Amino acid sequence: MLFSFRTLLFITSLFVSAGTWSSCIKVTDKSALSDAAIKAGYTAQNWIGATDTNTGNIGLPTVISVSNSEIFQPSGTLLASGIGNFLTAATGTPYSSKQVLYRCDSADAGKLYEMYSTNGDSAFAGAFFYSRSRRRLL
Repeated sequence: MLFSFRTLLFITSLFVSAGTWSSCIKVTDKSALSDAAIKAGYTAQNWIGATDTNTGNIGLPTVISVSNSEIFQPSGTLLASGIGNFLTAATGTPYSSKQVLYRCDSADAGKLYEMYSTNGDSAFAGAFFYSRSRRRLL
């Protein structure tokens, strides 16, 4: 009886949490756009996003002061900052300022968030995580 209750609870949680996702589609051609959007100058084309071959200047300073001691900066320290243009720096083929990337239900307006990350498989950009206890330079 306990097993079936846990199973029922698990299945119920799947249906309850499924309602929190937005309904968005990736737009890869103009057929996904409304006539009004096309008349307003919006466009669509196939896109793949950023890949391992996308490199370039994204506005970070050329010199970053890290530390001259044997201990690296504390975890969470901002090492540098800059401003990059998403339209031109995010991909090998720049996006148009009127290019539609995703189309979502109007009911999701105000509930959507963007998330960015480093290239997690790169040894220089996030492949390794070191906790505060392992931050001494080798």
